[in-house]
Amino acid sequence: MPPSHKKQVRPRRQKKWKQKKYAQQSRQLPAIPHPTYVAFFDGACGPVNPGGTAAYGAVIMQTGQQVWAWSALFHPEPGNERETSNHLAE
Repeated sequence: MPPSHKKQVRPRRQKKWKQKKYAQQSRQLPAIPHPTYVAFFDGACGPVNPGGTAAYGAVIMQTGQQVWAWSALFHPEPGNERETSNHLAE
């Protein structure tokens, strides 16, 4: 058989500064000693304000993960419908 005309390709060696850069990126991040909490709260009243159905909700996140959530509708007692508003829901 005739020798191959294709050139053999060797894997390229990474430069030392690139090896160091990739080694730094592959390390795990250090543990967070005091986790960060973020909370979101909101409320609304609709389809009319005042006098509609009030709704509210809240979510608490710890380091980007949801740890608690709650939402509900508030229905006033008959005769007190005008007492609901976005202020009550907030």
